[in-house]
Amino acid sequence: YEVIEKLEDFKKEFKDIKADWSYEQPNYKLNVGAFYTKLEATIVMHKFISKYPDAYVFKNNQARASDF
Repeated sequence: YEVIEKLEDFKKEFKDIKADWSYEQPNYKLNVGAFYTKLEATIVMHKFISKYPDAYVFKNNQARASDF
């Protein structure tokens, strides 16, 4: 799957940022981190937005910062 390749590429380049993938029909998604605030998420996103321009911050009530 392409998402697994993207995940491995991301982990190699951004070792300090936790990442995983999920499937929400009909899309696979690369999920990065779990943050307490939108500001924290946005700051981290700016580290990789140039390589992943389609990245965006979204609220996931099922993610917990302690998981990442």
